[in-house]
Amino acid sequence: MGNSNYLSPSIVKIMKWKLFFVAFFVFSCISFSGNAFPLDLNIGDIPQHLVCSPLPYPVLSDSIQKNCPIGFGGIVSGGDYLNLRIGMGKFVNPVDIFLAMEIPTPTGSAIYIFTESDIVEFESPAISPWKRNISNSFYEFVSEGIPVEAMPPGTYHVYLLAVDQLNSEKYVFWRTSLNLMSQDETRSIQGNVVDEYGQSVFGAIVTISGTNRKTMTDKSGKFYFDKLHSDASLCISAWFSGYFIGGGEQYPLAEDVVIHLEPFNKTDHPDYEFIPARIQPGKNSDNCQICHTATNSFEQNLPFDEWILDAHSKSAINERFLTMYEGTDVRGNKSPLTTYVNKQDYGRIPLPPDYSKPYFGAGYKLDFPNSNGNCAACHVPIAAMDNPLDTEVSILSEVETEGITCDFCHKIMDVRLDPA
Repeated sequence: MGNSNYLSPSIVKIMKWKLFFVAFFVFSCISFSGNAFPLDLNIGDIPQHLVCSPLPYPVLSDSIQKNCPIGFGGIVSGGDYLNLRIGMGKFVNPVDIFLAMEIPTPTGSAIYIFTESDIVEFESPAISPWKRNISNSFYEFVSEGIPVEAMPPGTYHVYLLAVDQLNSEKYVFWRTSLNLMSQDETRSIQGNVVDEYGQSVFGAIVTISGTNRKTMTDKSGKFYFDKLHSDASLCISAWFSGYFIGGGEQYPLAEDVVIHLEPFNKTDHPDYEFIPARIQPGKNSDNCQICHTATNSFEQNLPFDEWILDAHSKSAINERFLTMYEGTDVRGNKSPLTTYVNKQDYGRIPLPPDYSKPYFGAGYKLDFPNSNGNCAACHVPIAAMDNPLDTEVSILSEVETEGITCDFCHKIMDVRLDPA
């Protein structure tokens, strides 16, 4: 495997620091654990060896063969940082997961093993798992923000092994490889942006998805990106005012890319199905997280990263909001219904709570048990579009649970106050 000691002051040191910092950040802020990805993965009776193409993010599916649980981050798309991330669905039986990365060295390569608390060089077959007794799904940043200038050129391999705890002869082994160019040996890609008539679009904004690299088309509709560190295909998109975002596909570097733009609809579309902001394993890949998260920089926040940490993403599931709506505490204990008395001068008025009985706080549904109210109009706007004055907020599905989600705001054409 060669001498890898020269790596320790650069890549391995950075990876260890990022590993612990990001682990704390992810688990405390944006962990995707538990039932976030409700997929049941069955390893099967026959050991499986699978090879995945290099991707910026994991691709999850309810099929083992369609899973690609390894993502490299924006470096795949021309970014300046390696962001190793792993994502998996639920397993039918608990598994132990082993994770390793093979790094090029001047004399060959070195393999590093990710354990539960460290990154160590591979020395013997007796290695420790990265995760033990895993059955729930997860999506995790393993090491974030490794600068490309600290990485020697060559081929990087990531190995992932899931072993059934009940039978060690049942396992799935994934391998993903990324070929990294030297700083003097980079790649480029070019192309054109055209409208619905095939005419060149001047001034369209073209981006490499998942990175902060962008440019504008010239008068002939052409764009050009250079200094690409990997020879992997790139996901490129283009936008121009009055048009839907175009592209969004993987384009090989050898091709001249042509991105077609389609104009916005001019009429309302009441049956439109809003797309989710979060990755939805096993479903359509159209979502905001794929392109608008900071896969290229540890320090930079892109729109999805900001949204998922702010009140908009939690407006439908904020437990304080739900307790005030239902009249419960955070443990689900519910207060008695509000009692009323009729006064000749004032009509029906509520009485104060009876504190001699268990009381867990006020709630809209305690005061008006036969009404759903208009809370959903602001907290769950997608669910309330057809009935803004009487939509239940505790019975939601799929994209509705994302609250004030990206696609809802970005589909608003106009705001009309007091439309009557």
